[in-house]
Amino acid sequence: MHRMGGFLVSILALTVLVEVGGVACGAGDDGELRVTLTLVSNPRSTLSFKAEVETTWDCQVELEMWSQQTPVQRTWQSPSGRDHGIWLVGMRPNTTYTVRAVALVDGVEVGASEEQQVTTGALPPEILPFSVDVSDASRVSPGVTIFVPIESPFDFFADTLTYVGVDAEGFVVWYYQTPIDTPKVNPIARMLPDGTLLVGIYHGFRNISIAGETLWEVTSDDVGIGGFHHDAWLMPGGNLLVIGGERREIQVEELGGAVNVDTDTIYEVTREGEVVWQWDYLEHMGDQRFPGPLSRTPNMGGAYEVTHSNAVTYLPEDDAVLLSVRNQSWILKIHRQTSQVLWVLGPGGDFSLVSEDASGLDTWFFSQHAPELGPDGTVLVYDNGNDRPPPEAPRFSRAVQYRLDTERMEAEAQWQYVTDVYTPFLGDANLLEGGNVLVCVGGVGTDGQTPAEIVEVTGDASPAEVWRLSYPEHIIYRAVRVPSLYTPRP
Repeated sequence: MHRMGGFLVSILALTVLVEVGGVACGAGDDGELRVTLTLVSNPRSTLSFKAEVETTWDCQVELEMWSQQTPVQRTWQSPSGRDHGIWLVGMRPNTTYTVRAVALVDGVEVGASEEQQVTTGALPPEILPFSVDVSDASRVSPGVTIFVPIESPFDFFADTLTYVGVDAEGFVVWYYQTPIDTPKVNPIARMLPDGTLLVGIYHGFRNISIAGETLWEVTSDDVGIGGFHHDAWLMPGGNLLVIGGERREIQVEELGGAVNVDTDTIYEVTREGEVVWQWDYLEHMGDQRFPGPLSRTPNMGGAYEVTHSNAVTYLPEDDAVLLSVRNQSWILKIHRQTSQVLWVLGPGGDFSLVSEDASGLDTWFFSQHAPELGPDGTVLVYDNGNDRPPPEAPRFSRAVQYRLDTERMEAEAQWQYVTDVYTPFLGDANLLEGGNVLVCVGGVGTDGQTPAEIVEVTGDASPAEVWRLSYPEHIIYRAVRVPSLYTPRP
């Protein structure tokens, strides 16, 4: 899906004079609107350009761009003024685009530049070939799929982390690269309400513009606590909710007495690195539950991973935090103000599991990733299935949705999509606009033989596959579909 070629560094300028019915409001001395467009290449990406626009009136400006292979794309509108800067993103490699600047007053187009052409460059060598199969283009949810491909087996000598954005036809239209010391970082990407992105870096998280400019970042070194890992959530006031890991020695008679355990604490931190709230798992949930092989098997450091939390979400309507604790096969809802655990979802938790049929849905998730709580009282989760007990063998993985009744404390599994392969680690499931589900089948092993996949399926009782990305010799932690790189508008 990739095209190779040279990268053209361009500076193009154009001035257009427009007479608008003698209207002189905000105009220059001669009452004419002049629109000057300059395009400058982005040093951080071969697929991006900066549009600098000058207008002689106080106007808003938006950019339009298109190619022979792609329809017109429109950027955000700049604030009203005379000097405007807008980044052009969402462009395919080695492709010539036509660009024009459109000036608007109160939403009405009052002028535009002449059309100019600019050509994107080749992709960086770190982005290796992959394939995309579109089964039903009419049912694919529009947007750009963002993820981080990591070579499998793990390349512990990697020095660059590359985030990739792919359009519906399988072309890379966006990427972001950052130096790293190890691939075992927090490779998440999440679009924020202001149109910027939150991405994971080594032991921390960074806020970037869609052009890859660093706006701010917070690392565990800034806070002075154990390494941040797996996930973070930007809260309404601007603080960051993160998971921090810590090793402790505790007494567990079931495991032979004194043992080292790796456990987690949730932290709310400011951008300056100040901790304003924290929630310690062992303090609130106890330290004697080791329910399955994942928690009962020492890791490479000789410690038992009692938690291995992998997702955290803030729920503003309840002032609550949703925490996924993989090695407990539990999802916790925690009241932030009181630190009280409101409920525990999963085997051995607060909900009883009910089912109205014998479809195979009446089973709990095990060793899960990335739960997503919906406004209709449902939870969508990627069920890896590592610690699923017999007789449910052979092992399987799936995306599964549960309806929660918090009055009767009942959970009903009402939808599932079973993946083609069992994935003992990584994975993600996201509900898309229109009802489809994006499923990341990313942890397919470390032998490099089975490709990681991102699959879009319908939300019907019998899910139909409409889109599939296959990435040979790679693993993928998570994937997210954003409707547009220019949505939402800042």
